[in-house]
Amino acid sequence: MKHGTLFIAPVGARNRRASLFKEITAAHPGNDFSGVLFLGPNNFSLSEAERQFFSHMKKQHGASAYIPFRSLTIRQAASMLHESSSAEGQEGGDEISEHIRPLILCEILKNTNIGYARILSELYRKTRHYVFNKPLSRIKEDIRELIFEEKARERAVRAVEILEAYEADLETRNVVDPVDALRDFTVGAYCNTPLHPITSYGFTTLVIDGFFDPTPLEMEIIKILMDRADKAFVLAEEDSGTLSSIRSKYPGMETRHMKRDLMREKPGCYTYPSIEDEVEGIARHIKKLLLEGMKPWEITVSFAALPKYLPMVRRIFKKYGVPGNVSQYDLSAAGPVTALNELLSCISEDYPRNAFLSVLTSPYFPMIPGVLKERAVSYSYMAGIIKGKES
Repeated sequence: MKHGTLFIAPVGARNRRASLFKEITAAHPGNDFSGVLFLGPNNFSLSEAERQFFSHMKKQHGASAYIPFRSLTIRQAASMLHESSSAEGQEGGDEISEHIRPLILCEILKNTNIGYARILSELYRKTRHYVFNKPLSRIKEDIRELIFEEKARERAVRAVEILEAYEADLETRNVVDPVDALRDFTVGAYCNTPLHPITSYGFTTLVIDGFFDPTPLEMEIIKILMDRADKAFVLAEEDSGTLSSIRSKYPGMETRHMKRDLMREKPGCYTYPSIEDEVEGIARHIKKLLLEGMKPWEITVSFAALPKYLPMVRRIFKKYGVPGNVSQYDLSAAGPVTALNELLSCISEDYPRNAFLSVLTSPYFPMIPGVLKERAVSYSYMAGIIKGKES
C-alpha cells in the first residue's frame, strides 16, 4: 500500500460515505471506477454503497452513466479464490454450505443429537476465525495445558477430536468448509501469485467500509488486500474493533476525523405502559426524524425479542406511513405460531397469567367464546389471578 487514509466516523455523523466517494472520484477521473474494489461485510451494505454512489455521481458530477466499482464481501472474495484454484486443478474440491456442517458432525457423532452438532459447528467456526493460524492438533494440546479440571478438560479435548474427525471427513469427501475457504485466502502461495483472482482483475484502489468488529481471520484478509492496493481508504466507527486493528497494523496511516452532525447530550429514555404504546412512540419519533429530512435507511430499530414485537411493528409502522425493512423475519414470528407457542407455554409452565390471557383473547382460537375474549383481561386483574391452572 503506497497511500492509505483512515476516516473515523463518530456517533451521529451523517452521509459518512461522502468522503469516500470524493476520494474515489478524485483518484479515478473519467468516470471509470473499474479499478476500485469496495469491500463490505454483507450484500446489504454493498447495495447501499452502490445506490448512494449513484446518487453522489448524479448530484455532484451530473453523471448518471459510469463504469461502476467492484463490490465484494469477504466471503465472496474467498469463494472467487477457491473457484479459481479448483479450476486450475489444485486440491480442495467443492465448497459446502454452512448448513451442511452440523449434518456431517451429526453423522460423525452417530446419533440424532442435532443440538450438540450445532454447538460443535459454531465452535469450529469460531475456532477457525479466532485461531486461524493453528491446526486443531495444536489447539488440543493447548487445552490440555490450560484446563486443570479433569472433567472439563476431557470434554473440551473430546470436542476438538470430533472437529478433527470432521476435517478428515471433508478431506475424504474432497470438499471444503466455508471457513477453510477463508483461511486459504491467507496462504502465502495463493496471495503472492499474479493469477490471484482478486488482484488479477486489476484493482488499484481499495475501500473498506461497514466492518465494526472483524474477526482476526477477517482482519488478516483485509490486511492482505490493503497491502496489495496502491491506495486504501478505510471508514471505521469510533471505538470499533476495525479502528483499533487498523491503527495497530498501520500506525502511520493518515487519519481524518468526521464531524458529528447530530448532537445529543445523552440518550433519551422513555417509559410506556404497554408494548403497543412503546411501538407507537417509536413510530412517532421516526416520523418526526423523516419530516426533519433524515433518510429511512439511516434509521435502525432493534428489539430484545423480535417475534414479540414484529406483528405490532408491521401494523403500526404502516399506520404512521413509516417504511420498514424487517430483517430476520420468518414464520416463527407469525401470529398463529406465536399463539401456539403461548398455548404450549401455558401447558408446560402451569398457566402463567400473561400467556394464558393471550391465548384466551387470541383470534386464532375461534372456539373460545367472544364474551370471554372481551372480558378475560379485566376479570383476571379483578380476581388477582397470578399463575396456575387451579387459579
